[in-house]
Amino acid sequence: MRLFRTVAYVALLPACTLVSLSIAVPAATAQKSTLKVPESVVLVGDTMTVSVSGAIDSMRVTWASSGANHLVQVLSVNQRRFTFQQAGQVLVSGGATFPRDTALITVLGLDLEPDTLRLQVGASAPVATRFAPGGSVPLHWFSTDSTIATVSGGGLVTGKAVGVTVVRAFHRSVNGGATTLVFVTPAPVARAGECDRWKADWEWCDDFERDRLGAYFDYGSAGGAFVRRDSVGWHGSYGMAATFRPGRTGAGWLRVAFGRVPSSVFLPRGRADSTWTDTLPRVGTDSGAIRHREIWWRFYVRYGPGWSAGGNRLSAATIFSSRAMAQAMVAFAWSPNTVSRRGTLAIDPATGLDASGTVRTTRYEDFARLRFLGTAQGGPVLTDGQWHCVEAHARLDAAGARNAVFEAFVDSVKVAERRDFAWVGRYTQYGINGVVLDNLWPEGVFGQELKRYFDNLVVSRSRVFCNAP
Repeated sequence: MRLFRTVAYVALLPACTLVSLSIAVPAATAQKSTLKVPESVVLVGDTMTVSVSGAIDSMRVTWASSGANHLVQVLSVNQRRFTFQQAGQVLVSGGATFPRDTALITVLGLDLEPDTLRLQVGASAPVATRFAPGGSVPLHWFSTDSTIATVSGGGLVTGKAVGVTVVRAFHRSVNGGATTLVFVTPAPVARAGECDRWKADWEWCDDFERDRLGAYFDYGSAGGAFVRRDSVGWHGSYGMAATFRPGRTGAGWLRVAFGRVPSSVFLPRGRADSTWTDTLPRVGTDSGAIRHREIWWRFYVRYGPGWSAGGNRLSAATIFSSRAMAQAMVAFAWSPNTVSRRGTLAIDPATGLDASGTVRTTRYEDFARLRFLGTAQGGPVLTDGQWHCVEAHARLDAAGARNAVFEAFVDSVKVAERRDFAWVGRYTQYGINGVVLDNLWPEGVFGQELKRYFDNLVVSRSRVFCNAP
């Protein structure tokens, strides 16, 4: 239909005759207002400019918006800039005619997992994305300091230098999206052949480049589950590979003795008992009669894929006090189920003595008679698939003093400490004389096989450090 409007014209003619004319002319056709929305799905923190086109008179444009929290900035009569502050949906309407055009904008929340990432120089780890309530949008990634760590377009972070940086994933606005805090630590510098440079303070060293398994007084392979193997160690060297099989609680152990020990069972395997006295050298550099009051030990460990952390035995230093391997004290370094931060390193000192200093335990890991003295735990999750350098330090208390020390370090950083407690009191028959690498998960492993690798075990009378010269 063609619309007309009437316009009146008045003219003054000769003889002062007043004439009025009405002329019908076509009326302007009403134009529909249209919202221009660049995207219908955005992220919390994004900004987006929405405009109206097709209005006859921009002064008559009216706007409305409702739904999830957002800020609106007026750019012009026909333009508004929206900043979305909450996940949900925002309904926008605008135009010069009624009904006005509308657009529904979905605002997604974004989380990055993990929110804190620790990795070593040269190592890489993925950052996962989780959108809420659902759906997704394309993301851009960047690192605030690419000299510390870089990030790929898919969220793979690679450590470049020691330091701290922030990795951000965003959609439209660089200030939107989500972040992960990245700590890059030094890579351990264990080297193949470390034991060829044996130091005077060392009681034991095994880099597994040569087969020294015969020098341990007790080696349990658990039916081939714990074996020395090429290319599984640090930098592809020889190392020890442990395989935790479904339904099995153990995956083997290594136990080395040094200093004064109570029986020939603590000699390196295969050595004749007839040669033994409790003052003969064992595997280290001492006289075989030393009662060690203080010991450091260090090893490297890497967990294979599939670990979700858990209650697994790792290592310990101890006092063997009888042929039956009764223990006067134990310095456990493990990740027990009773500690909430599973997968990090826990230290758990225990005594096998009663108040008079008499050994109560009758066998190895006699938990019914061991008394635990208080745990401490911290540091990075060890089950992240990277090599970690673990150091532990145990110092016995003096008689009548509460000055025992047990502390642990991961990648040269102290992560747990217990100080000023009574551990062995007046007991002096033997000092610390054994260190163990232990693969035991008392609850058993379910589902897939899990693997763990060890390298460069050193026992010393002074701190070994991770960066072996």
